[in-house]
Amino acid sequence: METSRQAFQELDSIYARLQPAHATGKRPAALEPDAPSKMREMWEATGVSDATGRLRTRAESEDELAAIFRKWAAAPVSRSAWGANEAAFRRALPDRVRVLRTGTSGVVVSDETRGESDPPVLLMKPGKSPLVRYHDRYTEWQIWRGLGLAADDRETSYHPMGPIDGQQILKEAYPPGLYAMADGIWWLHMPPFPEDAEIPVKPRPVIYASAKAYLQFLLALPVEKQALFTLPKSSVFEVTQPGPINLAKTAPDGFRVSKRADDRGPETGWFQAIGRVGDAFVWLVMRENSDLTVGFDPGARDQVRGWLDGLGVPIARERLLKPDSPGIRGW
Repeated sequence: METSRQAFQELDSIYARLQPAHATGKRPAALEPDAPSKMREMWEATGVSDATGRLRTRAESEDELAAIFRKWAAAPVSRSAWGANEAAFRRALPDRVRVLRTGTSGVVVSDETRGESDPPVLLMKPGKSPLVRYHDRYTEWQIWRGLGLAADDRETSYHPMGPIDGQQILKEAYPPGLYAMADGIWWLHMPPFPEDAEIPVKPRPVIYASAKAYLQFLLALPVEKQALFTLPKSSVFEVTQPGPINLAKTAPDGFRVSKRADDRGPETGWFQAIGRVGDAFVWLVMRENSDLTVGFDPGARDQVRGWLDGLGVPIARERLLKPDSPGIRGW
């Protein structure tokens, strides 16, 4: 059986697939001698990098909380929820905490007061009490967050009613579910969060190391399964007069059309197609007799433009991934 240590080592390899710089640029974790054992085990296996996100010490966390609470103290809604001043805000939290995330929705901390090996995660909202028990186990919360950070804009969707089609991995470390659907393509299930915490827009995203590999994976699927997946971030041409391209009737040479599904079922009125123009991957999305969106490998702009010109299809607008865009990494 897989041990949690082996699972954390596999997690480290996934981080490196998603962001190759992780393997060479990660730093050892700086944790206190009495840090929770599961927390230590995970961070010793993965190290710290841009892929994993920041790891604070408890001392750094106290400094950060003090600065945040000074700002909260100026807001009447925060004083009404938590007390008269910064000291009252801090007393609302457990004695020993580590800041995990900050933002407009509040402060997320681990509660390390009771010495649990895998402590719970709490959310403190700036204008509403009491504390929200965000998740029961820190490591699961961090894996969900870390993989989301590492995937960055290499994230898309799979139909929520689609069958589980892949091998579950990281079982010991991540029971909510991470499924390897193909080499470098994973289906990530969100851990259980309470209703009064903010719920992510994509509770079951598909993440991938390479958009080219992801499109190659989709091309190999039957069209009825292809329809269950959404398409990757890419450079885009917007077309208001598609002319000969009408996916409701036929596909351009080299493309396969599917009806795009969503949580209402397959009859959404949208069509999508994936194919190649020369050696470049291209995807198409449209409603019947409506505008057309053409997504393509960012390095193939001129090639795809020439293809559309040859079909007599004028481009209305461009949305290109620039050379310094984070999205380029996904290709």
